[in-house]
Amino acid sequence: MLKKDFFLRTINEFLKALQDVISFYKNDNLDASNEILKNSYAFLGNTKLFFEKEDSEVILNFLINQKNGIEKIKLLAELFLTHSKITVDQEKNMLLSKSLYFFQYYDMYSGVFSFEIKNLISSINKQVIENN
Repeated sequence: MLKKDFFLRTINEFLKALQDVISFYKNDNLDASNEILKNSYAFLGNTKLFFEKEDSEVILNFLINQKNGIEKIKLLAELFLTHSKITVDQEKNMLLSKSLYFFQYYDMYSGVFSFEIKNLISSINKQVIENN
């Protein structure tokens, strides 16, 4: 039970950090925003470059075998979505596409029904279509 509580607190801190990314970006503090992104990717077990450059399937295989893998997949989807909000053009679309992929995977295999996730999937899908 303590491990589960610790992981839940860690998830809350992770999501708070993602809010800080946007806040720092809006205040033109790009260094702080990029540092949080780098640390957020590292929390998921690899480098920012790994998550940006590897195919979604490779990343999925990397995460799914970790402890709390399905939850980390959701966190990565959130991270890609947040990261996309401070990027433009092709990188933005790549991040949105990966976010969509991981939210869809989470929706299908988590065993949790969530209107929030379904709405996010719909919204991200529209953004990806508009950006193509």
